[in-house]
Amino acid sequence: MAGWRAGNARRKGCIMADLTVNGVTTTTEYGQEQHEYFSRKIGRQAKQYCSYDYRHTDGELFSCVKPTLAACRASRDEWLKKAVSRALRK
Repeated sequence: MAGWRAGNARRKGCIMADLTVNGVTTTTEYGQEQHEYFSRKIGRQAKQYCSYDYRHTDGELFSCVKPTLAACRASRDEWLKKAVSRALRK
């Protein structure tokens, strides 16, 4: 899978890094998002998932695993709405 990720990144002209190093996220810059796809075999069927990390501009980290990048971003957007709502109440 790593070869697919690296080859796909080269085609798009961007640099992909692993999401974690020794279990610690590499998403450190504010406003940064990273994602990678992985497969998980359940019984005889393999399913593909997207692991997603987003570091908000206030420094808080959002992470999730969903079937697609679009689903991850939709979940992040809901989280952002709640974060803004919490900030306004303070």
